Order: sequence, then structure tokens, then C-alpha cells
Amino acid sequence: MVRIFCLKYGEKYYNYTHVNRLYQNIKDHLTIPFEFFCITDNSKHINKNIKIIDFDNNDIFIETFNKCRIYDPKIHIDCKVLYFDLDVIVHDNIDFLINDIMYDGITTVCCTWTNAKRNQRLGWTKNAWFQGNSSIIGFYGNDPEVHYIYNHYKKNHMGIVNHYK
Repeated sequence: MVRIFCLKYGEKYYNYTHVNRLYQNIKDHLTIPFEFFCITDNSKHINKNIKIIDFDNNDIFIETFNKCRIYDPKIHIDCKVLYFDLDVIVHDNIDFLINDIMYDGITTVCCTWTNAKRNQRLGWTKNAWFQGNSSIIGFYGNDPEVHYIYNHYKKNHMGIVNHYK
């Protein structure tokens, strides 16, 4: 069993139709048994087969670094986890994302469109910029690295927000 996650907060960019479309895409293109979860502040009109994890109104992840919420150790079990952004559209079988990827640490999609000239202009060295894309993230639910990200952000969120926002 694999757990699939997406995240929807507010409706400025995405709404329930994006969640339902992603669920249907996964259902149509994954032959491996899965559970589908949506972390959201509003579950209205979301497909009843999608398990809802509510944002707490006092949640420190609301509006800043929402994606860190997917690393919460309380919502994972001993299984593979895949996260998809709501703008991802699946066109073909994705079993390889479960069967063929090493789930040691966090795996992201390779970013092939990094703009090297822009990075140079900004003074970023090659080692200073991340060559990954977080539209699809894979990890093992009980991996301590995953829990570290969540716990570190939770403990230091104000400093992180002030530094990066």
C-alpha cells in the first residue's frame, strides 16, 4: 500500500476540482493499491474517497511553507508516500514511482529547467541552488530525515519564515 498526498489551502490558485482531478488521474494510472489524502482547510465538494486531513486554524504551516506539513510524523505509517502538487496531470502509468525509486531519504523530480544565467546574475554558486522540483516528492513514512524536516520547521518556523519569505 502506498499513501498519496496533496495539499490545498484556500482557493486563490486551486480548488476542489484540482484535488478531484488529481485523484482521478492517480486512480486511472496507478495499478498499485493506494490511499489518497488531501491536507486542506476546506473539504467541501472533495471526492468522498479522498481522506481529509484538516488544517488546524492555529497551524504554523498555514500560508507559509505549507508543504512542510506533509512531513508530519503523525500522519504517516510504515509505507511509501508520494506527494503531488495540484497542478500535476498524470497521463500514463506511474507504478514506476513506487516500484523503481529508492525510498532512502526524500526523492524529488529532477529540475531540468534551472536557469544558470539567472543564478549566476544573482551570485548563486552551483552548490547554492537546489536542482530538484517539489511537484512530486517520494519518501518513506517513518524515515527520521522526513520527521527532522517537520520538527525543525515547527521548532524554528519564525526564523525560517523571516529568512526566506
